[in-house]
Amino acid sequence: MPRYLGSCPSGLPARIPYPHRRSAETAPPLSDSDQGTSRSSQDRWDTLLDLLPGVYFEQRADLTFAEIGPGRERFFGSHGEDLDGRSDLFLSCIHEDDRIDVLSWIKKQFPARGVFQTTYRLLHPETGEQFYIADIRKRSGENPVTFRGIWLDQTRQIRAEKRLTYRAWKENVSTVTSGLLHDFNNVVAGIFSISELYHSMVTPDHKMHAGLSQIIASSKQAQNLVRRIMELNREVSGERNIFNLEHLITDQLDFLKAVLPRGTHIEDHFTGNEIPVRVDEVGFRQVLLNLATNARDALRGNGRIEIVTKRHDSDAPGPEGIIPKDFRIPAGSVEIIFSDNGCGMPPGVADRAFDPFFSTKEPTRGSGLGLYNAHLFAQANKGRLGVVTKPDCGTAFHLVLPVETFGENEESEDRVTERDERRRHVLLYSWEDAGQSDLVARMREQTWQVLTLTHANRVREHLAQAVFPIDMILIMRISLDEDADRLLEETRIEHPSIKIAVITMGEDPEQVPRLINEQADLVLHHNLKLSTMIKRLSDLIVTCP
Repeated sequence: MPRYLGSCPSGLPARIPYPHRRSAETAPPLSDSDQGTSRSSQDRWDTLLDLLPGVYFEQRADLTFAEIGPGRERFFGSHGEDLDGRSDLFLSCIHEDDRIDVLSWIKKQFPARGVFQTTYRLLHPETGEQFYIADIRKRSGENPVTFRGIWLDQTRQIRAEKRLTYRAWKENVSTVTSGLLHDFNNVVAGIFSISELYHSMVTPDHKMHAGLSQIIASSKQAQNLVRRIMELNREVSGERNIFNLEHLITDQLDFLKAVLPRGTHIEDHFTGNEIPVRVDEVGFRQVLLNLATNARDALRGNGRIEIVTKRHDSDAPGPEGIIPKDFRIPAGSVEIIFSDNGCGMPPGVADRAFDPFFSTKEPTRGSGLGLYNAHLFAQANKGRLGVVTKPDCGTAFHLVLPVETFGENEESEDRVTERDERRRHVLLYSWEDAGQSDLVARMREQTWQVLTLTHANRVREHLAQAVFPIDMILIMRISLDEDADRLLEETRIEHPSIKIAVITMGEDPEQVPRLINEQADLVLHHNLKLSTMIKRLSDLIVTCP
């Protein structure tokens, strides 16, 4: 509601006709001296209007305008020229929830004096962008009644205040949630430990073997899910590290489904190959969530999200109609396309999609920083973000990131502090993706660069290319894993200087094949405490040259 500020001079000059309001036919003839004075006054007035931090206006009692200064296009677009004689156009641009309050506020000013101020929302008639406007005005005439005032754009300030309020609430919720997740994780850990104990006591042909195996697998999934939720609650993004891009995206699909409207179908079209990228994992997850949140409000019935990955070995132009227009895809990069079949964006909105605080949504539904932060993430990771959109035809975001080449020059740029030792590189082979395991997370905390691979041939390719020094190969071996055994044997023969560690999964430590113990530098059982496992791996890797 309006706020009465008391009587005081308005600070606005007496009315000088704005140029488009002057009429040579009705104005009395002026002497040369008077004409010079008039031009000088008009020039000063025009300069003042240009320098004002808002838009000056004079409004009649019937809500038509006698005068509007420069800058009206920001709020009204091309319709700004039609405001002079149309009160309905001005009212139609006021948010429908604020319209009655604004009319009531103006009505109360007729018998009163002084400066009045209120804040309401204006909707751009062409783009739908929402502005928070501080309307400051004072009565300037009796017959007819007119108001002189200024519109100040307070959108950024109000959105920032609402965002700070929301973040304060989120911090409280995050604190409570983290505690509950920690307790829940302890419960799941107990289930995992007990089921694993009983599993080791039964033979594969026992009727309980399959059921216990399922309990162990489900417990692992629950622990990984808890850890991922806790990572989302982290306030600060982590350090950049090497990840398999498609595994990162797959790992996030469950969260995307929770953000999107019920019934939305998510399709993924991946290359199926290992695509190593050096990114901040937390920041990348937040980008995917921001893109999903942006699509959420655009989707209608039968919503569909499509996520595509493409690897580019040569330079390529951006898709037709992409914003920004200079968008290109360099050689040695991967393109992630996140598209929806929603309502799309009007041209004016698409051009400003990556601007900070720009939003056509209510503050409770969007801060205007989601796509801006995604844009910053792309820049920070030496990539680019672009958008292709068309009204009623959907929107596609194109995120391009460089494929990791493991060059030492790139590695040195990611050091947080100067270290006496160079960063260690580890190749981890497992029959399933171990990129999100607690073990890998702890290894990365040791500042090791860890690349997880699920195909033995990919390990061989990295060893053959030798584009970066590999200090250790870590093999997570299940019983009768012939691929792991062959990889161990070949690596020991062809790369004798590389340290090899093997973690046996599910086997009795006393029954590990003799060949494994002979060829590996270190053999660990997966039942070891994580801290003990990290300590022994650290002791091994520090012996590397």
